[in-house]
Amino acid sequence: MRRRKRIRLSVIIPNRVRANGSWEDYIKGEWWIDSSGRSMFADQDLGEAGHEQIAINNMIDRDVLFEELARWYRSKAPLSEGWSRREADERADELLSMLESGSEPAEVILNDYVADSVGSKAAGGMAKWKALKEDARRAYAKYEGAILAIDRNFAAWRVTESTISAIQSFIEEQAEGDDEIDDMGTKVCVEQFEPQKYGCMPVAEFLLIRKPKELWG
Repeated sequence: MRRRKRIRLSVIIPNRVRANGSWEDYIKGEWWIDSSGRSMFADQDLGEAGHEQIAINNMIDRDVLFEELARWYRSKAPLSEGWSRREADERADELLSMLESGSEPAEVILNDYVADSVGSKAAGGMAKWKALKEDARRAYAKYEGAILAIDRNFAAWRVTESTISAIQSFIEEQAEGDDEIDDMGTKVCVEQFEPQKYGCMPVAEFLLIRKPKELWG
């Protein structure tokens, strides 16, 4: 796979606004957020998987990937790639064992060669598969409407009213039930991938907006 492009998420250092902490303590960490505001922890240093792994696992049909890739190894195709018949058959057996043991798609896609004919079937189309190979995070945002979060910085393929609502729900969830979010020092920043836009505002103001144009200013 090609080297992943770096996604720019600017880091804002907020003013401290609470006697025993600040909003940087409340709204922090690496997450994926779906369109309803439901969050998935995505820090691979602390949890089971990072942003890229979660994106791949949620975009790829697990059964199709392992079964079709095993079938590919049993075909003549791997022989042209330098595999012996015995090696290819052994790899096919390994893949079917991985399927039975519960291995996730990212384990294969990030470490092994996956033919486009197999990847496109598992992803549900060649365009989606190519986008996933280019940058799984951006592909997940584009095709599944997922929102990437790193601390108080958020990124989505297209920022809509529902995107803003989902981020607001996430922030309120992270606030641990505190119903007075009046912080005008800590900023929330949102990036839209396509067309590219970027905006920041105090968290207290952000929680009151409804439309993207209020964010872009």
